Amino acid sequence: MSALPTPPPGRSLAGTYLRMLGATAIWAVTFHVGHYTAQHADPLGVALLRFLFAGLTLAGIAVLRGQSLRITRAQLPLVLALAIPGVVAYTLFFLASVQSISGTRAALITAGSPVMVELASIVLLGTAASASRWTGIVLRCWARRWSSPAATCRTWPPPSAAASCSRWAACWPGRRMCS
Repeated sequence: MSALPTPPPGRSLAGTYLRMLGATAIWAVTFHVGHYTAQHADPLGVALLRFLFAGLTLAGIAVLRGQSLRITRAQLPLVLALAIPGVVAYTLFFLASVQSISGTRAALITAGSPVMVELASIVLLGTAASASRWTGIVLRCWARRWSSPAATCRTWPPPSAAASCSRWAACWPGRRMCS
């Protein structure tokens, strides 16, 4: 059994958890703000302004703290490897997606991130695929099946499109299921 986590020197563990709750709350609101914004603006423009504002804000904080903004030539490949998929692709996929689906549905899909992280760890890093890891992945996928908005739609595809048209329209709001 592992020891209880200890906070960094000068910080309380309660403060750490409060900051994580704050980050989670902000992240949760982002899905709905993103959905609203994507309905009224171009995703590329939104992404550009979002990261321009964030970059300037973080640069200002770094300058106020006396931290260097330098990136060495050796660090550049790592920065690009983090920026392109982790910032650019994620943002574009996110904003393009929330044009078509609700913020809640986007959040439910994104909640599969831990499974994707684990699978990437197994495939890309060669992490041992233990029974407990596979059990966690299977349980997460099973829980996703029963916790999603589509969980009320028990079969896919519907047995007869004509017979279940109204049922599927209720399961997939905003999507034309009936001709």
